Amino acid sequence: MRTDSKPDIPSRNRVSDSVVRSQLARMLASEIFSRSARLSAFLRFVVEENLKGRGDCLKETVIASELYGKRFGFDPANDPAVRVDARRLRDRLREYYESEGAADSIRIEIPKGGYAARFLPLSPAAPPAKSTPEEPVPGIAVLPFENFSNDAAQEYLADGLTDGIITELAKLGALRVISRTSVMLYKRLRKPLQEIAWELGVTHILEGSVIRCAGRVRITCQFVQAHPERHLWAESYERELHDVLKVLAEIALAVAKQIRVVSTAPEVQTRCAINPLAYESYLKGRYHCRLSTPQDLRRGVECFQEALAQDPAYAPAYAGLAEAWLWLGDRGVVPTSASHPKARATAQRALELDPNLAEAWNALAGVAAWHDWDWEQADSLFTRALDLNPRCSTGHMQYGFFLGQTGRHKDAILENRLAHVQDPFSILIECYYGEHLYWAHRFEDAIEHLHASICLDRGSLMAHVYIGLAYAGLGRLFEAIEAFSAARRLAPRFPYALSLLAYAHARANQRDKAMERRGELEALATRGYMPAFCFASAALGFNEHDRAVEFLEKAYEGKERTVCLLGVEPFFDDLRRHAGFMNLVRRMNFPSPTSEPEC
Repeated sequence: MRTDSKPDIPSRNRVSDSVVRSQLARMLASEIFSRSARLSAFLRFVVEENLKGRGDCLKETVIASELYGKRFGFDPANDPAVRVDARRLRDRLREYYESEGAADSIRIEIPKGGYAARFLPLSPAAPPAKSTPEEPVPGIAVLPFENFSNDAAQEYLADGLTDGIITELAKLGALRVISRTSVMLYKRLRKPLQEIAWELGVTHILEGSVIRCAGRVRITCQFVQAHPERHLWAESYERELHDVLKVLAEIALAVAKQIRVVSTAPEVQTRCAINPLAYESYLKGRYHCRLSTPQDLRRGVECFQEALAQDPAYAPAYAGLAEAWLWLGDRGVVPTSASHPKARATAQRALELDPNLAEAWNALAGVAAWHDWDWEQADSLFTRALDLNPRCSTGHMQYGFFLGQTGRHKDAILENRLAHVQDPFSILIECYYGEHLYWAHRFEDAIEHLHASICLDRGSLMAHVYIGLAYAGLGRLFEAIEAFSAARRLAPRFPYALSLLAYAHARANQRDKAMERRGELEALATRGYMPAFCFASAALGFNEHDRAVEFLEKAYEGKERTVCLLGVEPFFDDLRRHAGFMNLVRRMNFPSPTSEPEC
């Protein structure tokens, strides 16, 4: 349990790093800064560089390179982009402190004549007058439960119980619960609770620990109001593992009582005891699938199958298995013609056992959308999943992706932003937002947003892929090559990054490098499954339009998910008048777009 719950008090001469980062998070969440991803990224970058002791090194060329990706031939004398944005940022800072930030205790400035930031304590002894924006409903963050067992291998149990409590709280009435991706950023991070609440935009924090001993678990948790900080409730539970679902429901109801939320969840007594071995294997499966590597996805399948061997009637394990098979197919690890029928069968079995399991409905929607290409059915199934769990960030994100690929860009962006509300720090959700902008041919906007995402997480594979596509859409091929190269460094065996590199090298008249990349694709294909879509992408780079369409036909025959993008993917604009491509798109029977791009 965390004991450092009091925020740092800045000294007269120096503001602590943690308080600066808390102030930065408040500012980025404000209405003034939320209007511009570009200026938000600029502010975050210069603040972090100062905190790392590199403020004196902030020159125009550094900012242009690291923030805007302008690494080739950038000349500050001829390109004023950094100076213009710095001036805009200073204006935005002044506007913020004259309105939303008028009562803040820390002031962040970027004095003229440079790019180094200054952090000024305005009222050192007083806490911020207003910590988070007023919310119509309480907001709760469940911090990652700590594993106090003398066994690091039990980490999956602590993570699984964190997930379980988030799920139980989401079943309550009027309550906003932050999703797993955002709260897991605080795992093993020692930080004052008030700062975490500021950053996540919540009013309350639930934290706890888990001790596993043989077949019993001891769960200790405490519930805290963030502003003003006040301890509301604490309790310890020691039960057999098969009763853990009842414990999680009891915790959720105790939390609801503290904040006077009327529960709409089923009674605790209706929660069935579970097979402890099945539950343990299920948690391991969830743990591995969230790591998302091909090896972990395969291991996740094995864990879910082990859970079902222990308890053939355990519906959540069937739903988890369905999601794992979907990911294996979508990532190009196995052919979708093999993975998606298995996903359908396991999702249907889950629903036979529990018709109200939102995760199973969502998996079934994915099969309808990305294997059956039954757009009307997919829309109905996604909607059903969200009706059952309207606070599911993954459900909103995937439904948004589906709407975007069918050309409904405005609706897609709305669903993506609903996902963002539930999971504000999810890089994947932000990457999908950038992709929606890219699909709508808003390349500059996509680049601006994805640069901000990369600043938050330079290890985001998909952010590098999508920004590379946006650069390619603008004809900025050297920047596209750099982005695709970064993606390949992050995942050397990711076939789509390799095929896009071949495409970009060919378009940039670097034929030798393009041929080398295509040769690598062919070599990989001899050792395992390779999506035909990858060869189509490479062929398009060489302007081999007929060959590209031939490979797209193979992708169509193989039911590859990427074929679903043909209606909106700007990458294939050069093929729009090709007879074979037009015939292929017609056979996909995409629904007519019903809305215009908007964000």
